[in-house]
Amino acid sequence: MWNKLKEKFWNRQFITFAVIGVINTVIALLINKVLIIAGVEAGIASIIADVLAFIPSYLMNMKFTSRALCLEELLCLSGQLCSRLDYLFSDC
Repeated sequence: MWNKLKEKFWNRQFITFAVIGVINTVIALLINKVLIIAGVEAGIASIIADVLAFIPSYLMNMKFTSRALCLEELLCLSGQLCSRLDYLFSDC
């Protein structure tokens, strides 16, 4: 089972998704700090930072991560073809 999980998730797509997640976090933290230094309330700064960091994260994931998906995975992700467990153990 470990080998199946490793084959399914420890690949280029997973690593790309993880790197983009780290970039997203760094962007959000930087924007948050800048807004707090500028005098914006912490809660509002956090919301603004998360929304602004979401945009490049979404675009990078669409460009670099999603292109690696095969048609079966896209259908699985949208819930049209199989359940989550089927997705985990599919041969795609």
